[in-house]
Amino acid sequence: MGNHKSVSSMLDNMLGDSKITEGVQKKVEETKIVHELVKQRIRAGKTQADIAESWGCDPATISRFEDKKDDDIKLGDLARYCNAIGTGVGVHIAPPVHSRAAALVSCVKEIDIHLKELTKLAKEYSDDEIIVDGITKFQANVLLDILKNASSHTDDLIERIELVKPADDCIETSCEAELLKV
Repeated sequence: MGNHKSVSSMLDNMLGDSKITEGVQKKVEETKIVHELVKQRIRAGKTQADIAESWGCDPATISRFEDKKDDDIKLGDLARYCNAIGTGVGVHIAPPVHSRAAALVSCVKEIDIHLKELTKLAKEYSDDEIIVDGITKFQANVLLDILKNASSHTDDLIERIELVKPADDCIETSCEAELLKV
């Protein structure tokens, strides 16, 4: 077989036909979501029959679902499949990321969303203000550290990151107050 730098070079070497290699690469690109779903099903210890039982269909239907291209999956079926394997599904709609600064901004926004969700959950399941305050401080520190470490892009980041003042029921920390002054 020899040493190959990629699966593509191995396929080209083994098959001698770049069209076959391109076909395989295209199939892999077209089924990334489906492949991840199957991995998650297997990790959950579920069989196609288990999913079929949850869906109220036969295992052949699940087999056909797992053989689809990502573009052919209906959102409702995706949600049902995820529910059947005991996981959730999320949809992230965002403009394409064209630069490192834009990628960083996108990640910061995601972190902010998740930490706000964590704060909300902490409030729902615990009246412990120390936990809620700790999450809020952590959130402010993360955002502040990102701004400090990206000093060459600070102006761009400050313009892009929508620093939202905490809701009235949130505890404002000194770190967060400093962040809001920026």
